[in-house]
Amino acid sequence: VDCCVQIDAPAGLAPEGFLRVGRVDDVVLRSELEFLTRRAPGTAARSALLNLRATAALLQLLELGLTGGAEKTDLAGRHARAAARHIQEHYARIGSVAEIAAALGLGADHLRHVFRRHHGRGLAAYLGDVRMERARTLLTHAELPIKEIAKLCGYRDEYYFSAVFTRRTKLAPGRYRERSRAGRA
Repeated sequence: VDCCVQIDAPAGLAPEGFLRVGRVDDVVLRSELEFLTRRAPGTAARSALLNLRATAALLQLLELGLTGGAEKTDLAGRHARAAARHIQEHYARIGSVAEIAAALGLGADHLRHVFRRHHGRGLAAYLGDVRMERARTLLTHAELPIKEIAKLCGYRDEYYFSAVFTRRTKLAPGRYRERSRAGRA
């Protein structure tokens, strides 16, 4: 990705003149920049999310420009954050931790280790949490059948989804839907 970015910053915070960042060797940052160039904003929420991601990427570029790339940021941390982003974007299609690692071009054992160190829980637990949060949202706000919600959240069938949901929330999905819509979940 070759780009020119103009950023307005408060007086005293911005360096004088131009800031040049050479080749970006950071695979995760480069991947994020490529992702951002291919995405259209869409909804207001999607647009806000993309703006936040673009801001984070630009701050990393600014740091590289100010330090001449001499200060290496924590590579393991970037791998962990990239895995979290991948899970948030693809939770419905992820079948295993190995798939996440392969998508990021990393070893599964390495990714498991750095993810747990940086996020305080394992990849599978994080994936389950993301799926549960999406399921809660859909049960509360969508008129979809539970079978469809299970599929949208990445579960192989509605029975497995119901068992996992009930174990985690202590309520069956249908009961959760009733209570959340009544304001008691």
